[in-house]
Amino acid sequence: MFKHFSVIWLLLIAYGSSHSAFSSADYVGVESCVSCHQKEAEQWQLSDHYKAMAKADKQTVLGNFDNVSVTFHGVTHEFYISEGRYFVRTQDQSGTKKTFEIDYVFGHYPLQQYLIEIGDGHIQAFNVAWDSRPENEGGQRWYHLQPDEKIDADHPFHWTGSFLNWNARCAECHSTNLEKNYSAVTHSYKTSWSDINVACEACHGPGREHVNLAEKNQLSSSANTGLAYAMQQTLQWQFEKGEPIAKPLGRASQEHINMCGGCHSRRQVIGDRNTPSDYHDTYRLQTLERGLYFADGQIQDEVYVLGSFMQSKMHKAGVTCMNCHNPHSGKLIAEPNQVCAQCHQPSVYQTTKHTFHETEKQPACVDCHMPERTYMGVDARRDHSFSIPRAALSRELDLPLACDQCHSDKDDSWAVEIFKQHKLKQTSPSWIKARYQAAKLDGQALRPLYRSATDEDLPAFIRASLINNLSNFPTGEALSAISKGLNDENVMVRASAVSALIFADLQTRWRMLRPLLNDKSPLVRFEIAPLLAPLVSQAINAKDDASLKKLLGDYRQGLSDTSDMPGSQLALAELESQLGNIKAAEQAYKAALNIVPSFAPAMLNYADFLRRQGRVTDEKSVLEKALRRVSDSAAVQHSMGLFLIRKKDYQGALPFLKTAALSTSVDASPRFAYVYAVALDTLDQTPEAVNVLIDADARWPRQTESLVALVMYLEKTQQTDKVQPYLRVLNTLAPTSPQVRYWVKRYGLF
Repeated sequence: MFKHFSVIWLLLIAYGSSHSAFSSADYVGVESCVSCHQKEAEQWQLSDHYKAMAKADKQTVLGNFDNVSVTFHGVTHEFYISEGRYFVRTQDQSGTKKTFEIDYVFGHYPLQQYLIEIGDGHIQAFNVAWDSRPENEGGQRWYHLQPDEKIDADHPFHWTGSFLNWNARCAECHSTNLEKNYSAVTHSYKTSWSDINVACEACHGPGREHVNLAEKNQLSSSANTGLAYAMQQTLQWQFEKGEPIAKPLGRASQEHINMCGGCHSRRQVIGDRNTPSDYHDTYRLQTLERGLYFADGQIQDEVYVLGSFMQSKMHKAGVTCMNCHNPHSGKLIAEPNQVCAQCHQPSVYQTTKHTFHETEKQPACVDCHMPERTYMGVDARRDHSFSIPRAALSRELDLPLACDQCHSDKDDSWAVEIFKQHKLKQTSPSWIKARYQAAKLDGQALRPLYRSATDEDLPAFIRASLINNLSNFPTGEALSAISKGLNDENVMVRASAVSALIFADLQTRWRMLRPLLNDKSPLVRFEIAPLLAPLVSQAINAKDDASLKKLLGDYRQGLSDTSDMPGSQLALAELESQLGNIKAAEQAYKAALNIVPSFAPAMLNYADFLRRQGRVTDEKSVLEKALRRVSDSAAVQHSMGLFLIRKKDYQGALPFLKTAALSTSVDASPRFAYVYAVALDTLDQTPEAVNVLIDADARWPRQTESLVALVMYLEKTQQTDKVQPYLRVLNTLAPTSPQVRYWVKRYGLF
């Protein structure tokens, strides 16, 4: 089955949390901690964690509710106070003006949002936020979180919709011991928590046993704390004589990532997040995917630190969160340059020789190696990949350059020249350009992807990302790299290798994945389940059958536990469809669209499902609804075009195929241009088909099927004088193809 997917929907597809292995009785609440841990409590009460969420009252509300009205996207919002309670009069989910009480404040700096319960337990984050920065920094104002989009009641980012649902999107990282308690049948919540904000047990795990041990005077500083995560000793760093960078002393630990990573990463929840465990047993970390990161790994969308950090030399050397941050206050342990000086000699790195800036204009280390990017309008966050600025590469691949943050009046050529003058390193790792080409589905990316994906000197996070890219190049070379990845020690690499097999036939999947049916990693097993689901109905030996059934049972349970996420419902629908459970599959498709009516992947896969059931009228209805809701989706336009082609309405199909072919949306594909060109040729519009394929080649270079069609159509239109440049490229992509070899000989290419 064709899988429709777009990066714009990644936030929708991320799974939520599952059932807790602990009962609420295992959590003692923050008040039980404060009496013994006063210093830590004082630090915590100044932190963002403490202010992550609170009841709305005069102590917590920062916004101006003094009968203030603001208008965004043609909708006026009125903020006021009545009898000590806070209200906003605004547009509801039907587009009608209505008054809502503010139930909770959400965050505090540099912005504060407000949470509103709209019924059936749904708590929504209002998308007109308060800028809590000082007035001289542009703050102390109401502003809209999506200023450049017209947000109406039907828009997926309307404040009453799933994107701004606190229960599913925000709660698990802003409260302690959260239980969503969602019912897919009634689309309702009964969400509960132990502490309203991020308290001690959110990071250290349930405290009941810790308290019991304390009462019995049986606590030990490390061996017997009764906590899942106690204060872990970080590596110590020591300078050897004459060395500019310190060497680590001690044993590196992943415990800080296990403790902090879940809430500081863009990820999918695949296990019980209330049961402390290895990060990768609970989460699937989003890799360097298009739309999330730039080609060189710099942050693009909101990715929340961990994915950036795992690319870095610091992470590889054993640096952890607590080497730089106080875990209770959340603040840096010193001024930024002093933090860096723990491992990097200031006499070497905080000098004009290193920075090429005069002493009085020295930038901070973080200005060059941790550039900021602003999210949610006012929230500047630093990139944690600790990258090296590369001016030439930034210009070539259209990447952000840290220099531009201070030198915004200069162009790229200025930065390139400055780098040359100072003889700064301009070379870059080969994987960066390979990723850039892979994003264009450029066949030339395959070999450098293969080399980099199997380069064990690269961080595992990067190798896992590159293996994911290989899924777009269904070749023997890609299978070879994937096969190596399946045997990698790192769980991220193994899991990515599993998911990359999506292009392989079922027999190949079974042959390559059978040895991993009982892999020790829940993440690897979670990735395997949907790829092997169809085998449940086939005859295999009893041992493998039992392993496969357990795998699918765990997978189905995980999806059921995250049933308030449309992506989980879509995955469940696909699973049930593969298993022949038609009624259950349709229920899950409908549940996904009940959560997010404009969820394009669900609409398109549901339409495919209906087509296979012979329900053409229903298929058409779903596609028409998709066109109304997400007309800017290339995949939606293309699917409607294919529907009309199957109905033999070729002229009617052309406008939809054309829109898809020319689209610049994130789900655009070179395949759409190829199909449009074939349709034009079929309708005797071959010259136009040639133009479409020439334009597509400029945008999506080195596409084998498009180049074959282009050479054919150039011959057909007697434009053989234009064949050679495209044939040269085609010969590098498919040199053993009989058709290509015939053309090479015919046109005397060599």
